[in-house]
Amino acid sequence: MHKTAIEISSKQQNVKLTDLPVLVCVTDEKLKDCCAADSEIYFTDQAGNTLLCEIKDFQKQTGQLNAWVILPEFTGSATIQLCCGDSQKTDKDRHFWDEHFKTVITEATEKPIQLPHDTSMDITEQITVEAWVDATNPRAESLQALVSKWQIPDSFTVENFAAYDAGNTDGLKTMAYFGAVFDGRYIYFSPEQLTTETYHGVVMRYDTHGDFKDSQNWQAYDVSNTDGLNTKGFYGAIFDGKYIVFIPRQNEEGYHSHFLRFDTTKKDFTEAKNWSAFDAGQAHSQQSAAFDGRYIYCCPGFSGSMEKEDSPNGEVIRVDTSMGPKDPAAYTSFDVSKLSPLKPACYDGGNFDGRYIYFAPIDATRQATVRYDTTADFHDEKSWEVFDGSKINLGVNVGIIFDGRYNYYAAYAHGNICRFDTTEKDFTNLNAWTCFDAHNVGGLKYAGYDGCFFDGKYIYFVPFVAQVAHGTPDSHENKDRASYFHGEFLRYDSTKPFDEPKSWQVCDSANTDGLKSFGYNGGAFDGRFFYCAPWQQGKGYLVGPKHVNIHGNVLRLDTTGDKASFSLRYCDCGTNGGLTAAVPGANFIINTETGPVSIAANKALKPGKHHLVGTYNGKKISLYIDGKLAGQRHAPGRIQKNDSPLVIGKIQAGKENFTGSVLNVTISDIDRGSDWVKVRYENLSNPEQFTKLID
Repeated sequence: MHKTAIEISSKQQNVKLTDLPVLVCVTDEKLKDCCAADSEIYFTDQAGNTLLCEIKDFQKQTGQLNAWVILPEFTGSATIQLCCGDSQKTDKDRHFWDEHFKTVITEATEKPIQLPHDTSMDITEQITVEAWVDATNPRAESLQALVSKWQIPDSFTVENFAAYDAGNTDGLKTMAYFGAVFDGRYIYFSPEQLTTETYHGVVMRYDTHGDFKDSQNWQAYDVSNTDGLNTKGFYGAIFDGKYIVFIPRQNEEGYHSHFLRFDTTKKDFTEAKNWSAFDAGQAHSQQSAAFDGRYIYCCPGFSGSMEKEDSPNGEVIRVDTSMGPKDPAAYTSFDVSKLSPLKPACYDGGNFDGRYIYFAPIDATRQATVRYDTTADFHDEKSWEVFDGSKINLGVNVGIIFDGRYNYYAAYAHGNICRFDTTEKDFTNLNAWTCFDAHNVGGLKYAGYDGCFFDGKYIYFVPFVAQVAHGTPDSHENKDRASYFHGEFLRYDSTKPFDEPKSWQVCDSANTDGLKSFGYNGGAFDGRFFYCAPWQQGKGYLVGPKHVNIHGNVLRLDTTGDKASFSLRYCDCGTNGGLTAAVPGANFIINTETGPVSIAANKALKPGKHHLVGTYNGKKISLYIDGKLAGQRHAPGRIQKNDSPLVIGKIQAGKENFTGSVLNVTISDIDRGSDWVKVRYENLSNPEQFTKLID
């Protein structure tokens, strides 16, 4: 019989873990000679008790051994014996992994794995989802799921929608919002204008942990005079991991650059000290923005006269969120209008594909879309590219969304939806662009959208205003414009051919729950529900008439129903609604019986091996990356049961696969805690250092 001592040592001391699975990777040359045909490799503790183990791989020629060993107790260090010979009998009735492990996968896979539903996966109280992965080519803004019990049904009917009149929240006039953003728990609606001449600064917030139609879950706060600035009239918002940053557009004094922030680490939404504002000193409008994890890129709109809107602006303001909100050095700009004879200018919405920032053109005379390479100098013209959209009839657009490969432009007041293949390096290559006329979709009466979003399978286009028979929506040849504001949601199945009408569906949500639910400007996505930002409907339009028919009817679209329980993601679709942007990077989302709760890393991960763990205990949700707590928040509720399969490496029936290898997965029906996560990371990331032979 041969015995060799193995030292197991963690940096985490004074921990107390039970039934800890440890990956032992050692090379013992003596095993080459002592292991006869009838001998057995096994492990014991110092008292000689045989430990449960599974031999993953043994190379007799070299003595190299990889094995899983269960330590009944671990307090930060231990010594065990590697033995070769006749082992003592262990409890054969004892399952190798403890009773809390519901799924264990220790074989690496580069292709998605689907495991059929079984009742052992009906976890409702607590959960730990762990994945040890090797990412080869991650795209920061694509949706790459690692471990999910999350399915997107094919149904698309009025039953998927709900509406709530939030227009009088907390006694304030909570109407007319341009975009919204999600911070992991709350939806924030960006305040814009009440009429063509009056603007407002009433921010509305909804707590996604509560009942959608309960007024107690809605708040409103007037921040129109923050830090002595006129903080009214914003277009979209960004969540940078700490602050909600509202993008400045215009107020009664004209176009402005008053950046408004709310500190989400503070509990009181209605406390003035939790809000701040800073004037970046530029007198032109911004029309939403994109975010790359550090910098906010504002989409330049107009300068000059607000009434005429005849001076398109190309000055892109970039905000460095790693610097103080009131540090002037955090704000810089670059004029894209000098890039080309087309004089690119006037954009409405943008997005980030993991490397490039794209801007959606809303100027019909130019149709010049631009993109910026975030790996290059912001102020260098060579870092920018311009594409003449008139070559494909790109037209006017509001918002862009990314599905992991393609950028889809949301056609504003028309139906020509275009997309760009981001795998093509040349932005100006016509072959990289394709377009589809949405009027070919069966049942579609109107076409014209304001923002878009992606749920992992479908691209959704948010209904706003359609083409009119005798001109554009800016034309005043038609007095009655009510019929052209519409509620026809359009969606495209990204797993099917783009130019096939059968790949598209339409659903009219214009009379949801008895409310006039149409005329929306983008919105925000919480992973399950999309919340449309209410803007205007009925007669009249922004340009021309001296009134705007604003409303406060928030429309909500359910993309999963009860077919979702949890999803641990290496990266998520950061462009949130096509007009606003969430943060890139890893994400853990739990679908509770009252709605989803989630936590994000706020930072994209680099290629290579990473350890991701999401935990939930009915009171809080946590995300760990490489042994460190990346984020945590209060999150009550029971986990929603569902009969969907468990899928490794993608979302069930979704488009995007994880670009890399999933090396190890475990799912437990308890919250394993931070000590367990840290020790597991140490072990998996460097097993040769964690477990060493003692000479």
